[in-house]
Amino acid sequence: AFPPDEFSNLCRQLHPRLDCRRMRHYNNATESVTLTSLHEFCSSHDHDDDSSHHTNNGTSTSTRVAYLHSKGSFHAHEKQRPWRRELTASSLHPNCINPPDDACDVCGAQHYTVWGSMFPGNMWTAKCSYVRKLLPPVEGGEYEIRREASIGEFFLLRAEGVLQNTLAFHQDVFYGLDRYQWEHWVGSHPSLVPCELHSPRVSF
Repeated sequence: AFPPDEFSNLCRQLHPRLDCRRMRHYNNATESVTLTSLHEFCSSHDHDDDSSHHTNNGTSTSTRVAYLHSKGSFHAHEKQRPWRRELTASSLHPNCINPPDDACDVCGAQHYTVWGSMFPGNMWTAKCSYVRKLLPPVEGGEYEIRREASIGEFFLLRAEGVLQNTLAFHQDVFYGLDRYQWEHWVGSHPSLVPCELHSPRVSF
């Protein structure tokens, strides 16, 4: 594990105002542990009730958080590095950090709806006022239980010929099963207003 002092010094070398803190170390974990910390931060009482204030021109702004991770560490191959850099650059782009009209709840490189509401690669910047609406991203918690129940209901309705989907074949990531459920978490609230930086023609 990275020594805490060395980790903090490395960040300051990148930028003097960049304050990095190692909160915990896990030998084995999923993305849920980091997402839980992010959710708890946005849900804390340290923020205003609506996590927002008004600027001089009268527009509303909200506290925003960025979720980044070491994409590709699970399946390392040559395509992962450029994708990780693109996802990181998009999530930290000024138009995601400070959207011109403050309209979007979550912003990233791409937002998909064909596989469910998700940001592929799972890196994004989001309003705390939106994040706190989401169910806590806890392993075995209400989010996971509801998600599995809704997927099971869909499979049943599909088997009965009531519903169909456009997916060519079954894959866990399409439905947000197992570890992929955390890629679908940030897009799981019906009030979501997503923003993306890529053209629809861009594909990974």
